[in-house]
Amino acid sequence: MEYALYPHKGTWKEALTVQRGYELNFPFLPFKNEIHKGVLPEAHSFMKLAPSNLMLTTVKKAEDSDAWVLQWSEAKGED
Repeated sequence: MEYALYPHKGTWKEALTVQRGYELNFPFLPFKNEIHKGVLPEAHSFMKLAPSNLMLTTVKKAEDSDAWVLQWSEAKGED
């Protein structure tokens, strides 16, 4: 079991404490893929999720098409 202290200014909503807790408990796990042809930049973003109270929790390829399935949750109790 792992614990962390997250000192912050302002309210828990302003400090994004839900997002920081999620990042601690479910770290991003990249994996190395096979070498393939093509040129990519060292950093690249293929998605932007807004507003900031949304947290992306799952990205997977659809089972029956070439589409992507995204799952997110809302972290501040806002509409």
